[in-house]
Amino acid sequence: MEPSKWNETGNEFKIVYIQYCSFTDKIDTLLTELLTLNKIKYHVIESRTKHLDSFIEKIRSPGKQYSEPLKEIPDILGVRIIVYYTDYIEKIGKIVKQEFNVEEEELYHQKDEYDPDRFRYLSVHFVIRLNEKRLTLPEWSSYNSFHFELQVRTVLQHSWAAVSHALQYKRESDVPSSLQRKLFRLVALFEIADEEFMAIRDSSADLEEGVVTSIKAGVSSIEINTITI
Repeated sequence: MEPSKWNETGNEFKIVYIQYCSFTDKIDTLLTELLTLNKIKYHVIESRTKHLDSFIEKIRSPGKQYSEPLKEIPDILGVRIIVYYTDYIEKIGKIVKQEFNVEEEELYHQKDEYDPDRFRYLSVHFVIRLNEKRLTLPEWSSYNSFHFELQVRTVLQHSWAAVSHALQYKRESDVPSSLQRKLFRLVALFEIADEEFMAIRDSSADLEEGVVTSIKAGVSSIEINTITI
């Protein structure tokens, strides 16, 4: 974009900013309701509307070329869902595809995309629009040109992203070679911990089912703990 058009685009952003803030609130509420209806327990849903300064910084970034920034920048509205277990990420992905139009889906953050001996930041990113069915509803009809970015990750994946960001390592190439091994070992531990938490959850459910079966069968020698109580 020509520098001469930056102020003009900034003024256009100011006009739609309030509407984007409203859109942010409605999307936050909608996602909360969808997760609750689908019985997906989550840690937190974070949402934010990009401020003017951040928007201008984005269009001025070296190497970025936007002819229509308001239509092309995907994260004017950004939402992040942080869940407890990795299998919830796939479940949320299915809900997203049922309830929205997905313009982009980034799956290269998944461990299946890496070589067996490589460990990296894991997450799923979508760029989403409202689908035609929802746009027919009066309360959503004014947002037909809006889109937003959605990130879905676990608590541990989020912890890794937050710490690496605090260290100012946004990309692998930013990490000094002398520190890469230490960081990648930590990523591996986080990945193992995510899998173990999910295994513990499943084992706990199996134990509960076994206790119910034992009680119905009249077994008296059952350990007293929070599950059996």
